[in-house]
This record gives sequence, C-alpha cells and structure tokens, in this order.
Amino acid sequence: MNDGKCYHPFASQLDWEIAQWAVTEKISQKALDRLLKVPQVQQKLGLSYEKSRGMLKCIDEIPERCGKWWTKQLSFHDKPGEHFTVYHRDSVEAIKALWGDPAFAEHLVYKPQKLFRGAEQTENNCIYSEMWTTGFWNAVQHAIPVGGTVCPVIIASDNLTRFSGNKSVYPVYLTIGNLPKALRRKPSAWACVLIAYLLALQKKDLKLQTYEIFHCSMAHVLEPLKSAGNLKTGGIEMVGGDGNVRKVYPLLCTYVADYPKQCLVTCTKYGTCLKCQRKANDLGLASAGDSQTVLWTLGIMKEAHDTSHNVAGGIEPFWKDFPLTDIHDCITPDILHQLCHFKKGIADFSQVTGTEHKHIARILLASLTGKVDQRGIVACKALLNFIHLAQYPSHDEDTLGYMDLELNVWHKNKAYFVEQQTTKDQINIPKFHSLLHYVNSIKWLGTTDNYNTEAFECFHIDMAKEAWDATNKRDHFPQMTQWLSRQEKILSFDFYRNWINSTTKHPQETKKSLNAIANSHNAPGFIPALKLYLNSLLPKEGQVTKAEALSIGCLSFTLLDVWHHFKFTHVPKEIVRTAPSSIKKNSKSKGRSPKLAQG
Repeated sequence: MNDGKCYHPFASQLDWEIAQWAVTEKISQKALDRLLKVPQVQQKLGLSYEKSRGMLKCIDEIPERCGKWWTKQLSFHDKPGEHFTVYHRDSVEAIKALWGDPAFAEHLVYKPQKLFRGAEQTENNCIYSEMWTTGFWNAVQHAIPVGGTVCPVIIASDNLTRFSGNKSVYPVYLTIGNLPKALRRKPSAWACVLIAYLLALQKKDLKLQTYEIFHCSMAHVLEPLKSAGNLKTGGIEMVGGDGNVRKVYPLLCTYVADYPKQCLVTCTKYGTCLKCQRKANDLGLASAGDSQTVLWTLGIMKEAHDTSHNVAGGIEPFWKDFPLTDIHDCITPDILHQLCHFKKGIADFSQVTGTEHKHIARILLASLTGKVDQRGIVACKALLNFIHLAQYPSHDEDTLGYMDLELNVWHKNKAYFVEQQTTKDQINIPKFHSLLHYVNSIKWLGTTDNYNTEAFECFHIDMAKEAWDATNKRDHFPQMTQWLSRQEKILSFDFYRNWINSTTKHPQETKKSLNAIANSHNAPGFIPALKLYLNSLLPKEGQVTKAEALSIGCLSFTLLDVWHHFKFTHVPKEIVRTAPSSIKKNSKSKGRSPKLAQG
C-alpha cells in the first residue's frame, strides 16, 4: 500500500503527523496559518495543504468515532414563542463506539461474575468490586432473554458556570460498566463519551422550568437507550472489538451527580433523602426508612398535580418506563461531595485539593485532643474510619460490617455536638443520612470508585473547559461540538495507524480447521483458493492445471494458525542505475565507481 492511500484522507505521513500535532497540542488556526506562511515551510515539508482550513478539511473526512452531533429545539405550552436548544448525540451510537473500539477489546467483560473469598460460595462470602460482581448485573442477567448480553449504562451530568460573562455549560457523559473502573476513570483512554450539552438555566430562572427543561432534554437524549433495552422488542446486535456479534441490552444502571442534581434527576424535594421515604425532620435517625421506588415517586407527583392546581407542572420524568431501571437505585454515593468536601470547607479554605483533604484528615483527630470531649473524639474517629472504609477498591461482608459498625458509633455519640450547640437541635443533614445507604449501594452497584463524581469532573477539562477555550465565545456550542469531534477523530485515526503498523508475532487463533476458517470468515472459496495458491508455489515442472489442482480431494494438512491482520513490507534492493557516459568518464578519471542507489 502506498504512503498516500495508507494515510487517507491525508496525502502523506507528514500531512497526518502535522495535523495530529496541531490538534493534540491545541495549536490555534491563526498560529498554524502564520507558520505555514513562513517562506519555504510548506514547500520544504511537502504538505498538501497551505492553510489550517485545508488540514481541518482532511480531519473532518475521518469517520465520526461516536456518532454525529444533532440539535433539538424544545418549546413548552406556557412559553410557545421561546425555544431551547439541546446539542446531543445518539446515545446508542455512543455505546456502539465504546463496545466496538478495538482498543477496549481485551478489557470488555460480557457476563456477570460472583467472586468469593473462600471455598464456601455463599452470599456471606461474596466480594464486591467491579460492576460485573454486583447484585444489579447478576439480577438483570436473569431478566433479559436467554443469550442476551447486559450493557450497564452509566450516565453523569454537572452544571459548569465558571465561564466568561453569564455563559454556562451542562455536559452529560456516558460510559459502560463492561469496562474496568480503572479504564473508565482515565481521561486519556477516552472510555467516557460526551453525549449532550444541555441548556443550563441561571439561578434567576424558575425552578419548575428548570425541572421541565431538564427532563424533556434528557428524555430526548436517552430515548434510543430506552428502546434498545426493551425486553420484548429491544436488544441490538453489536460488533465487539474482538469481532464477535452479540445481542446487547443497554440498561440504565447508574446516574452520577452531586446532591442538587440528584434531586433534579429523581424529582425529589431538596433536603430529603433520594433513596428512602424518611422526611426531612427524620434524617437524623440511625436507620433508613422504606425504600423509594419509581411507582411511589410517580404516585406522589400525580397526587400533587391533581390536587394542587398543576403545581407539579405536568413534568414527566425522563426515566419513566425505562426497562429494569429504578432511578432511586441508580443514585450512587458521592464520595467527593458527601465525604470529602463540605460547603464551607475547613476554616474557610478555598480551592482545597483532594490530596490536601487527605492530609487534613490525617491530623484532624489529633488536633481535637484537649479541645473536645471524649464523646466528640469518638464520634469524629468513627466518621474518619467510615470515610476511609468507604473508599476501599474491594469489599466483602467483613469490611461492609466495619462500615456499619463505625456508623453506629457515630450515631451513638453525635448528640455531643447538639449538646455543645455546635449545630441545630438535630443533625437532619442529607449527606449524613446518605451514609446509611452506602453498604446497599456497594452491594448493588459495586465499590464507590466505580461512580465517584471526582472521576467525571476530570472529564470537564477535556470535554468542556478546553472545548470552551477553543471557541470565540459567541454561539459557542456548535464550535465546542466540532472541536470535540476533531479530537476524537485524531484519537481514533491514531489508534488505526498504530494498529496497521503492528503485527503480532503470535496468531490470534491456533490450529483452526480449514472448514471453520471458511465459515467464520464467510469465505466459501477459501479452500479452492488455497489449493490454487499452493499449486502456484511448486516448481514449474511440478505444477498441474487449474482443474487438476481443484480436483485434489484432501490437502496434506487440516489445521492452520490464523492472524487477523498483517502487512506487506517492501524490501529494498541494491541496483545500479544507468548513468550518462560523461558521468562514467568522470568517475573513471577520478578513480570512483558509479554509485549504488537504494531502490
């Protein structure tokens, strides 16, 4: 394959490498244009494009990694003349991109597992870590049709407001639980896909309107996901990075957000619990209440709508009718905001990093000695122990029992802070109450590092903040989606190039029968073609006619090793080029022989 075709749509390897450098290093278009205008730069490098526009045109020809971007105009009956725009991708196309990415082929997990800490395989000996070791995946695997594969879908969203003027961005991310948690939270792996930019309303906007716009937007963005996971009519065939086709049921299992966004998602009153029916004044109790369910929440909303003159606004939650999904079970512990960050920090510190919080936690207990009563120290020690235990990358019944034990110690001694008037009459704070639900969430969805909001906040840098910086700050969303699309195209093309340039020394499949090769590769003419090829390798005097070669009944072998890809390398040979007689005379007169050239 010649250099041009190998790097298409780029004219040459250098064309591609300059484009990759410019995009990954965030070189502005004007800066690149100034470089290419330097005399002889474009000619000396032999680039096919003279301006950045030509380079970007080549990049835009690369196929989309995660699907095209679309826009959706929303309007509402109370404000028919006002339109709200949502920029989004097809959520199922994003899942297909992750599922079929060759870079993830050896990492994807297709079936649930149960891990045990000993020979006795009972529920009391279970180990919880990755998402495929959890109760959710094991439960839904039995609910989908036989032969189906579960794809646990993880959604995360956040509202970013620290941009110039009154601009704000509301990104929505998607990843899948089939990938290991270490890979999902690594920004450089691109195992998390930005699927939407929602409209972020300002604080001055009506809260009810915020709920309505959010749920209508998310309903549109995730509609393909709802259809694909339908147990009767759903299930979609997906080609994995290993080349196998599976019937996949993508199911919403986790929604990652901070507490205000969790209230928005679940349609729950701020200041109450998202997972149980405890009222705001009862959050200080040492036990959880009855579980909230989708039916219970929808019933409360319908009752409010029917009896309070449309006070609920007629909002229909986006998660209604999602197959095998209870949105309250999808809500996860938030280590970053519930355990590590407090609203005013410590001594009003600002911009405290996670590492600094860990350092503070190491000395916090010692600093209380002599200043706080024994009960206060015991309560603080229990909370610090709980925070440490909650972040374990793997849990069993013993470690989960330790968490319950420390939580009980906290509840027995927390009255000290009320008595000292350091807080209100009761500690009815949602983040303290949420600790009661950690153990069940770990059993149902895996350890907390599967869905920590801190991991998704890292993606804000690449997919929101840098995308914003690349715009001219006017009509920014189309520019941001285009910038992100080009980043992904460069990433996928780079992987493709590396894949082309690397051939394994060992076959992907060993000792595969000839008939199996013909069937699995849909090549019915493989064996006849092989007979003709082997005949062509024989010396001329030993070759037979085409008809005779094809009539051979059996070959001397029945098994072959299979490589899934290979490359041809041109081996240079030394040749003597013809030279004019004048050059030959010159060479002889100077005692030199004609030069050998590499062909």
